[in-house]
Order: sequence, then C-alpha cells, then structure tokens
Amino acid sequence: MKPSEVFGVAVRISGLMAILWALFYLQSALILILVPDTPRHSPVATYLIAAAVMLLAGILLLRRAPTIVRLAYGTSA
Repeated sequence: MKPSEVFGVAVRISGLMAILWALFYLQSALILILVPDTPRHSPVATYLIAAAVMLLAGILLLRRAPTIVRLAYGTSA
C-alpha cells in the first residue's frame, strides 16, 4: 500500500471511532435521562452537544476522506 492509501484508511478509522464515541455520549445522556438517581457531573445537554459534535466529525471524516488525503498528499496521490 502507498502511504496515501494508509493515511486514507487512518482517516476513515478515525471517523468510525468518532461515531462510536458519539454513540457512547448518547448512551450516557440516555442513562442520565432515564435513571433519576444517577450522579450527574455535567448537565444532559453537555452530553448531547458532545455527541452531536462527535457525530458530525465522524461523518465528515468518513465522507471526506478522499478530499483530506488529496489535501495532505497533493493532487498526484
């Protein structure tokens, strides 16, 4: 594999990990909403905002991976 292809795979894996983190934040928010006795270190809105940001970042990394590789390696890659 060429280095640009390896970088493309790394970008896509990062996007997948961001989406998994978003699901973790959504799960945490759901637990805070449904279980009233759960200790709260942050408001539920904080978890939801973090989930939205991570979900958008993950989708961006997955969908725009070729553009990111082209930006990093130039048009010859």
